[in-house]
Amino acid sequence: MNKFIINWLLFIVLSLIWGSSFILMKIGLQQLSPYQVAAVRVVSSGLILLPVTLTQILQ
Repeated sequence: MNKFIINWLLFIVLSLIWGSSFILMKIGLQQLSPYQVAAVRVVSSGLILLPVTLTQILQ
């Protein structure tokens, strides 16, 4: 596949992920407090970045 097309596909996926986070926060705020939504965001990002961090530390 052409590198130009791959770059555009990655850009579109990133845009969807970025935009959906704001929609999910808005929905989450209907049931949770702002502090709980922030905590969920911090914990989930930490869990996603944990494998990357461990591989960089162990090298």
